[in-house]
Amino acid sequence: SAAGNFAGAGAAAPPIDGETKVNEVFMEALIPVFAGDGLFSSFDIDLGYRYSDYDRSGGANTYKIGFTGEIGMVRPRAGYNRAIRAPGINDLFSQQNVVLFQGADPCSGANPTFTQAQCANTGVTAAQYGRVPANPAQQNNQFVGGNPNLQPEQADTYTVGFVVTPIEDLAIALDYYDIKIEDTIASIGANTILNFCATTGDPFLCDRINRNPQSGDIWRDTSAFVSNLTDNFGELHVQGVDLNVNYSFEALGGRFFTAFVGNFILKEEAAPLPGVNDDATYDCAGRINPSCQTPEWRHIANVRYSRDNWSVNARWRYFGELDYIGTNGAVLTADTLVAAKGGVPAYSYLDLSGSLSLADNIDLTFGVNNVIDKEPPLVGVNNALNANAPGGYDQLGRYIFSSISLKF
Repeated sequence: SAAGNFAGAGAAAPPIDGETKVNEVFMEALIPVFAGDGLFSSFDIDLGYRYSDYDRSGGANTYKIGFTGEIGMVRPRAGYNRAIRAPGINDLFSQQNVVLFQGADPCSGANPTFTQAQCANTGVTAAQYGRVPANPAQQNNQFVGGNPNLQPEQADTYTVGFVVTPIEDLAIALDYYDIKIEDTIASIGANTILNFCATTGDPFLCDRINRNPQSGDIWRDTSAFVSNLTDNFGELHVQGVDLNVNYSFEALGGRFFTAFVGNFILKEEAAPLPGVNDDATYDCAGRINPSCQTPEWRHIANVRYSRDNWSVNARWRYFGELDYIGTNGAVLTADTLVAAKGGVPAYSYLDLSGSLSLADNIDLTFGVNNVIDKEPPLVGVNNALNANAPGGYDQLGRYIFSSISLKF
């Protein structure tokens, strides 16, 4: 990787050299406001504050306030959090160089996607229009790298929910969350720069495109690229619901433990150009495209049976379906593997495991993930994050593992 040999990234990946430092002071407090014996039995306030002093970006304040109560079998809760993510070593010091990005140049080929006037915004001359060489692998150059002047990104999180215990050993938790991140540590995206430069002519974007002066392409020479450096660009707004159910009971001479954890995404809205071009904002919930891969619903269900010195466990992992819809809301067709199915179908995986206590201090575990050896969904080049499949799915098929734990 350091030499750039056979890595397929279009450039070397040299080692990173840099350091950053932070000094912090923080406090937390749990304040019992009320405690009683009636139906409304308690009310507490949870407070927290942290001051962080970064050597590169200066001071930052984070804080939280939460409320919890108990009304019979129901424990309502709500909270607000101000959080930050400071830039890490990779964000600050990754070497700036030219690498490849997945995506076709909309002004390349004999029949460009955009008009001559739109392609002129991206640097294509009238003589080059319709003659710009297209990369058959749909890869082009981008100039990427770290930025030592990055500031922390900032998030505001609101949550409200409850935990209910209708019967003994059964707990159901339901929580709504709303998270908005500003000044995200990210890059605009080479495809976003190309497309919105063409359609708007905005110099903020168009000045980032450097085409080959002779051919007009952005892939055959490293002096031609889209500048896509890391900066404090963009916003992200996510809303969703978390469901958590736990139940245990005795049966068959042992005890069953069941758990269900699910997440429903209501919105995952990314704004790569806030204040510059609001048309670039898109929602990823339930979609797959070159910029998105977010199932609306995911869950994990567990059933474990324990008896004496052994236990067995079954787990069901579920990924909801993904529609092949672009960031502009249009149905996509470029990836024929995905378009043939209208997206990526729902996926389920079955995992089995067991454990045995050989002695008071020795535990043996054995398991198989993806028992039926299910292959990941196959997609084309624009939607692949790992080889020819999206990320997050089991890339290697069936996975067998074991471990021995010693306590002394």
